[in-house]
Amino acid sequence: MIFLNKVAIGLTMMFVTAASANAYSARAYSTEGQDFAIITVYENSHGASLSGYGKSTVWEASLSEVISYNKRTKRPEIVDIIVQTYGYDDRWNYAARINCVEPAKSYIKEHGNPKNKTSFKKAMQLDYGNPFFIERKAVEGIFSNYC
Repeated sequence: MIFLNKVAIGLTMMFVTAASANAYSARAYSTEGQDFAIITVYENSHGASLSGYGKSTVWEASLSEVISYNKRTKRPEIVDIIVQTYGYDDRWNYAARINCVEPAKSYIKEHGNPKNKTSFKKAMQLDYGNPFFIERKAVEGIFSNYC
């Protein structure tokens, strides 16, 4: 009987250790009953008035995959996400890879050819009419939620 108790305790400890090794501390990774949540990273109101009418664009992101994480802190280092907009400007729906350790290496994955990439730095500098233009505050929201 004592042997079975030790085995049960050992298996429980292994399960808890394995579960905690896969836990990430960024708040975007889980919500009640969902593994990966769609979160609002930024909302831009264009011409909103006191009456509540106006144009707004909501930038949302959802986790696709954690590529690597820091084994000591359990924080993500490289993460694949999907970023999309809706509302006034609903043209944005791209996959992106963010690098929390070296943010300058973060990029947008263009549709069709996976070798075509646009860095976040370049995307923030583009004109509004360019399909890869992303607002700086949306990028800040992405990094604050996933890194």
